[in-house]
Amino acid sequence: MGYFRPTQDERWRAFLAYGALFRPWLAERSEAERSGAGQGAPSPIGPGEVKAARALTELYGTAGSLAWLLSRRDDLTDDVASYAKLALLYGRAKAERQLAGLAALVDALNGAGIVPLLLKGSAAQVAGVYPDPGYRLMADIDILVSEAEMPAAVAAAQALGYVIVPQEKSHALGLFNAELGLLLEIHDR
Repeated sequence: MGYFRPTQDERWRAFLAYGALFRPWLAERSEAERSGAGQGAPSPIGPGEVKAARALTELYGTAGSLAWLLSRRDDLTDDVASYAKLALLYGRAKAERQLAGLAALVDALNGAGIVPLLLKGSAAQVAGVYPDPGYRLMADIDILVSEAEMPAAVAAAQALGYVIVPQEKSHALGLFNAELGLLLEIHDR
């Protein structure tokens, strides 16, 4: 059984729709803050205001980004502040585990004479692109090796406890490490 693969246009429309969910809330909050002089401060941001955004960010693994944005504010109810704190702590712990797994994998690959190119979230996390390690959760570790290096790369990953994940047609070879809870995708092009 395969899964839905949206076209590039569908992905772009979904991204715009995802971002649009935040726009009215942010615009409304900003307008209230700008016009709030003399009328009292806007009410604190409560669970009802973040319910839809929270559900969507948790679905797409971007709860850390919402939590980080919320944690920068001082107008949250206790419930929302607790959610932001816990989501960031979870994101930081997961990022630490993922980065430790990535470091061990790169060491093993280097030991086999392979210098992988880190891709997507892996590269961004290592480069420190995000303002907080918990800001963006990596769904998997993506690396690129040459086609000739693929067998040695797979062997190095398997020596660390990764097992090949059976897949239908795919752009990369998927492996999973149950002990670390990490999915690895090895790309060769």
